[in-house]
Amino acid sequence: MRILMTLLILFCLTSLAEANTFVGNGGNAGDVELQVTLLQIRRSLTDVVENKYIVKELCTCDESMEGHKICEALKALSVEQKNYCEKTLVTHTNEFLTFINGKAGVQITWTKEAMEVDEVFGSREALAVTQPQAKTILLNREDYLNLKDYERIFLLTHELGHLVKIESRFLRDDEMIGPFKQKDGGRQLLNSIGAAVAMKSLTNDGIDDYKGSLRRSKNFKKHWLQASLGSEAEHKDQTNFAIKNYAGYDYSYRYQINQPIGVSVGARYVKGSGTFYGSIKTENEMQFWNAQLHYRLFPFSNPLTFWGQSHVVLGLGYEAGTAEIKLADSFVSSQEKVNLAGALLSAQYYLPLYVGIWLQGGLSLTMHPYEYKTVNFKSESNQIYLNLGAGYAF
Repeated sequence: MRILMTLLILFCLTSLAEANTFVGNGGNAGDVELQVTLLQIRRSLTDVVENKYIVKELCTCDESMEGHKICEALKALSVEQKNYCEKTLVTHTNEFLTFINGKAGVQITWTKEAMEVDEVFGSREALAVTQPQAKTILLNREDYLNLKDYERIFLLTHELGHLVKIESRFLRDDEMIGPFKQKDGGRQLLNSIGAAVAMKSLTNDGIDDYKGSLRRSKNFKKHWLQASLGSEAEHKDQTNFAIKNYAGYDYSYRYQINQPIGVSVGARYVKGSGTFYGSIKTENEMQFWNAQLHYRLFPFSNPLTFWGQSHVVLGLGYEAGTAEIKLADSFVSSQEKVNLAGALLSAQYYLPLYVGIWLQGGLSLTMHPYEYKTVNFKSESNQIYLNLGAGYAF
């Protein structure tokens, strides 16, 4: 009956997760950070559309931001440039939003490669490169993750500006436009727009509202260390020395090959004790090592939320080890040690905390019966092990 219940639980977990599994569940480094940046930009631009800001103050440093680095680009503007920045931002806000919200919006692609852009005055290193015709933005993942929140907003808003036709053309960094008469006037204009949007995100709580999502542990990590305390369901071994309650601990290392598939190695220790016939003290302890192949599933779809980062890890593997029983009374003692091995099924649920730490709990079904011949002991064929612990992913 317990085996059937275990299989039913495993089936329910699998069905729940399969019904909601999707590609892109924050499954790569930077995915959550990028989604947060886009949401922050969208919030500030939506506020512009809804007239929550005075237009003449859009490209002016907010009093509360005096001394902040984001104001440097805005304070460098002349009155004419400031007015042009505000006019351009208001005129094209809906186009910016279309690229963020629309089904035919911008395609943002990660790269590990260092990038350069060719300009009229030579090549220049870049954290991002935009291809307007293809509606594509290439982002250097490592550089992007090293930026502060407002710097990501600044960068991505600048790049989105290259997708918008300003004065009937896609704007290059190395050209003059309007009152921006410098050789890199396009860059100065888009920098001022990026600074304006980032400043609004700092003042409308757009950045503070997502701090939890950015600090929360993320499930895309490759390496997982886990340790937990556990107990086995009541034993029904065939013997006169049947210990019912067992407790112990386990630990493991899992390597996540890709988003769904992982492999692990681990160890487990379980011990039970009791006194029989008034004086015979009995201990039964088991030590195991195991190797498993894992399949990971995501019951919820939004990676920016607590539940969206949570996930189920199913395992199928092999477990081997030793079992040793010790019996002793006031006069004599006896012990026997045997080897055991068999299949292992497991299901664990992971809940995110912060900075890579996770809570996890679940169950395992072990299938390695054994016998102690000297004391006429035959173990139950299968056993359920329940555990609860914590892990660290990096």
